Amino acid sequence: MKRWLELVNSDYFQTYVADGGSAVKFVITADAGTRAGLARSLNTMADRNGFQSFSLDGASTKLHFIQTLFHELARQLEWEKVAAEYLNLCFQQIGLSVVPSAFPVDLTRIAGTSVGGRTALADRLQSTLRTDLVEDYAMSHEFRTAILHLCLGQVNRGDGPVSAFGPAVVRWLRGETVNLSELKDAKLFQKVARNNARHLLSSLTHMLRKIGRRGTFIAIDISRYLASNRFANRVSGNYYTPAAVVDLYELLRQLVDEQGAMEGAFIVILATPELLSDPYRSLDRYQALKMRVVDDVRVRSKQNLLGPMVRF
Repeated sequence: MKRWLELVNSDYFQTYVADGGSAVKFVITADAGTRAGLARSLNTMADRNGFQSFSLDGASTKLHFIQTLFHELARQLEWEKVAAEYLNLCFQQIGLSVVPSAFPVDLTRIAGTSVGGRTALADRLQSTLRTDLVEDYAMSHEFRTAILHLCLGQVNRGDGPVSAFGPAVVRWLRGETVNLSELKDAKLFQKVARNNARHLLSSLTHMLRKIGRRGTFIAIDISRYLASNRFANRVSGNYYTPAAVVDLYELLRQLVDEQGAMEGAFIVILATPELLSDPYRSLDRYQALKMRVVDDVRVRSKQNLLGPMVRF
């Protein structure tokens, strides 16, 4: 396990993924403590290398819905901080001599450090947001719209923020209750659902690199999906039917196939041995994913530590 972590650090966090590549790895171990320890070690490693890290667990999140997965990622992210960091980069681009350290920022107050005063500063900021954000087609239209409102919500023009839709946008991203009419006024015309959540996920990985993260790390523990859902065996949290397990495998297969659509993303799927052995819940139920992650031929005494699946 130690050798695998060293290879992940050197070959992925420090090079391949940091340079914009993406990878999905499956880790199988029977011990819950080992899985938790691996997740902690990977999160620490990701943070040390300048990644934005996330942790998801099927016991608390219904991972077989891509929109639910995205909502949980959104709940773990400080969106106002993302907007503030991006605005700081924009202020640097337009040549502001003193970059704001506190947000929301008052343009009138900082205009004294900019040539041309408040109006010129506002015009240059608007131009930068248009060319660097609104016209960045690596992100979906909805995601660009959401980030624009978050950024404008961090800029005061005297009588309040330029955009008052920031709180509603955050609720929208996190799957919380939000007034649909308010969303329409913000030019967001649908909830986060199956048809747009995957594009929002790839947009998120791109945006995190725009604000200076070297990449995105996501640890996803699917062990609860592989556990028996018999009532006598249950503890707290979610349990899943074999049909839900197949839906999860379809989602994971799409993540594997769409690695190229994500930018600088390293995703680790943590699972129990039932992923390969359970007659009702194993990868045999979904051959499309099994063919992508399980080696056809392998030496039992050794394993390819750089392969898509490792066993500890």
